[in-house]
Amino acid sequence: MAHDFRGMFNTFLWMLNSYDDRLISKDDFIEMLPEIKVRAKLNATLINDTLQWINMQDAGFTPRNETVKIYQLYEELQERFEHDLLNKSIRFIYEGEKDIDFKSDQLLIKFILGRLVDNAIKHSHSHSLIRLDAEQLTGRIRLSIKDQGEGMDVATLKNLFSLEGAPYPGTQGEMGVGVSLILVRDLIHLLEGELKIESQEKIGTTAICTFLQQNTSPSSPDSL
Repeated sequence: MAHDFRGMFNTFLWMLNSYDDRLISKDDFIEMLPEIKVRAKLNATLINDTLQWINMQDAGFTPRNETVKIYQLYEELQERFEHDLLNKSIRFIYEGEKDIDFKSDQLLIKFILGRLVDNAIKHSHSHSLIRLDAEQLTGRIRLSIKDQGEGMDVATLKNLFSLEGAPYPGTQGEMGVGVSLILVRDLIHLLEGELKIESQEKIGTTAICTFLQQNTSPSSPDSL
């Protein structure tokens, strides 16, 4: 985590010092401004994610118990990431029954899926497909985000949840923040769920989230 903070701030300092020392021209510095903007946003995301992660470690935090409608969240994610999806000509589709719902903390589920979709977009090739699968199992619900991206080798997959692991650039050089997947895993555990990552190089990655399910439909057997 400290590596992420230092790396981004050091980049800012190098750019500013180089300009002050006349090592780069004004025109070159102006050309670098879009990169500075991107890295500033990443730094803000990292700080925000880290703060949320720290707050979730508080033993006093209690997740809400409310109805989570998966297809509705899919539509919200489709709208939220519309620009990024269009930028890489990626299709984001939903597979599953549209009326699937369950009891959990809606804000946390939305955050979890948002982080996984964002990561999938970064590591997907242009003109590829990302799929959100929703499955009802016995006493559980399984949500999977599957991409057709770069995939990961065994060593990368093994260190995926290590704070020492460096963030990996996307297919178009997009940078991520290393703490995001750790936060996602911890939030899923907080909701008494499980996270599994499956990946193959040059084929893609699937993030599988499994949660306990309490069917919210009035006509369900559990509600009779």
